[in-house]
Amino acid sequence: MLSELNRRYRHTALRRFVTEDDLDMRRCILLGLPLDPHRYPDTMHDLVAQAVRIARTSSDDYLRHRVEIQVALRS
Repeated sequence: MLSELNRRYRHTALRRFVTEDDLDMRRCILLGLPLDPHRYPDTMHDLVAQAVRIARTSSDDYLRHRVEIQVALRS
């Protein structure tokens, strides 16, 4: 049950991060968003790449810094 909730949260958070333009929302989501594509079904790997690209090219210092931490955690 808990693993299903975690899975649903990850999937929803990833979708929201990619589609949400609100900077504060993206900051909140990114902190707990796993960016390891293996944590998602194959159909969502493009969304993970898109989320990383959005954060890396953001004008926001926090998103650019935090995404590098998140990406390093998956290594």
